[in-house]
Amino acid sequence: DSLFYGEEAVPPSRREIVEAMVPYIEAQQALGVYPNRILRHMHGLFHGRRGTKAWKRYLSENAHKPETTSAILHRAVEDIPDEVLDERPVLMAQL
Repeated sequence: DSLFYGEEAVPPSRREIVEAMVPYIEAQQALGVYPNRILRHMHGLFHGRRGTKAWKRYLSENAHKPETTSAILHRAVEDIPDEVLDERPVLMAQL
């Protein structure tokens, strides 16, 4: 957007993404969508950062379970350092 409209875009942190996914997963689950259908697309969220193996492992081992809820995200981020959770990606326009 900043390239076209001149507005400075502020990308969300990984923590903000995870927090935004909680109500989305809850809404989809109310419609009958299994959380693992959504969570599998989040495996790469911490790619190349500390804690990524624990994140992927926890999601892989737990997302498919029938009792899984959006709370899985809160548990999955427990092993991710705060500086990684709060880091904002660099946009191409900022390079």
